[in-house]
Amino acid sequence: MKTISVTERQTYKRCRRQWALHKEGLKPIAPKIELELGTLVHKALADWLVNPDLNPEVIFDTLSIESIQVIQDNYRSRVGYDMLDAELDPLIEMMLLGKAMMRNYAAHHKTPLPQGYTMMSVEQQVLIPINRLTKLEATFDALLTHNDRIFILEHKTYSSRPNIQSLQMNDQFTAYLWALQKLNIGKVGGVLYDGLWKRDDPPRGKMSSDLFMRMTITRPQAALNEFSRTILMEAKEMTSRITGIYPNRRWEGCYDCHFEELCTAMTNGEDVNYIRRNKYVQS
Repeated sequence: MKTISVTERQTYKRCRRQWALHKEGLKPIAPKIELELGTLVHKALADWLVNPDLNPEVIFDTLSIESIQVIQDNYRSRVGYDMLDAELDPLIEMMLLGKAMMRNYAAHHKTPLPQGYTMMSVEQQVLIPINRLTKLEATFDALLTHNDRIFILEHKTYSSRPNIQSLQMNDQFTAYLWALQKLNIGKVGGVLYDGLWKRDDPPRGKMSSDLFMRMTITRPQAALNEFSRTILMEAKEMTSRITGIYPNRRWEGCYDCHFEELCTAMTNGEDVNYIRRNKYVQS
């Protein structure tokens, strides 16, 4: 059976070229700073859930040092010399910002789990049949129980405070809730959104509590039923041998796409192989 992931669906619907390049296993030697920060924060919070006696700032520090070392090693192996200070400085700034975010998070929330919630599992991956040929893969940051209901804990970082209505209609959360319901392991409570602002301190006029955002997101059964219908169509498209691959440059731009430079070269007929060799590695 073929497997498609929840996040892969989102990439496919955003840009088929991005989706195809990701499926090749390509990743940039020097990742987008804002994306790498989110990844490391996610890993640090997952580790803190498993080891609540540890200091999350120290956890992040260790992870970020390891990440920067891997980036430097990949850069040196492809380019032939070390990263310049101007290239390394944003990574150091990212590490310092992430440490501050972890320090503020621990000071505000005190514990990795919300009060009254009990841990079931961390980084839980599930596979849900879509049809007889395809499964949907979903990976939950954690599964928690509270008042005899099961919740999906979802850590997120953001550059600006999310719109509540957008969160409530978020496609990823709908997919997660559909998958959790399909597991049939208990009453579904919802997605526990746990957001962190990408700032080391609150802006003027705000308090430290404004750096964080927690809310429970639920979806009506009608929305989950609609997802059951649409996921069938998506799976058929994504696994078809005749699926067309083409770029989709959205109105808000491609600033958060790892493949922006490569994609531009492909569109403009430039030296694609050179960019692949010198700026990307195979994961």
